[in-house]
Amino acid sequence: MPKGHVINVKNPCYATMTSEEEKTYGTPVVFSKAMNVKVDTETSTETLDGDGADVDSYTGTGKTTIEFQVNDVPLKDQGALLGHRFDKTTGALVIEAGDKAPYVALGWALEKSNGKMQYRWYYKGKFEEISEDVKQIEGGKATFATPTLKGTFTHRTDGIKGCKWDEDEATTLPEDILKTVTEPPAKPSV
Repeated sequence: MPKGHVINVKNPCYATMTSEEEKTYGTPVVFSKAMNVKVDTETSTETLDGDGADVDSYTGTGKTTIEFQVNDVPLKDQGALLGHRFDKTTGALVIEAGDKAPYVALGWALEKSNGKMQYRWYYKGKFEEISEDVKQIEGGKATFATPTLKGTFTHRTDGIKGCKWDEDEATTLPEDILKTVTEPPAKPSV
């Protein structure tokens, strides 16, 4: 079967980081249906010149910004992602001074044109308040309001920021990649 190309994003999920040192997380929660994901990693390239020519260069990477446009983000999940209090009895999300978003891991699946999958986990990030753009019904035409989540992800103390898996390139994928925060494979011994 030929190698496929990514055609769909699905199953966005998060898990609250419980210990960075021990690399432990809560159980992943699929929070919506995905519409679009954009991943942007800052890079910087510096070049050393000498005698009128490029002598050396260095490229470094910084933070990764992930924007997810989804169908909806339930209030309970907004509370978990943004550090707000959710009252289950009244269905209220209470936004208070001093609320702080916790560190979370973020994962999702990417469907490929050949039926195989890719998977992503980013291990340490915080989300900003959700962006929404709601419009009135005009001339009988409704425009669905779909929120966008924006998070900034950095390296954990062990130096790992994220991991990507591709069924086309694997002999064996880890089981249930999105049902638990799946750690990357161990670095081979030298």
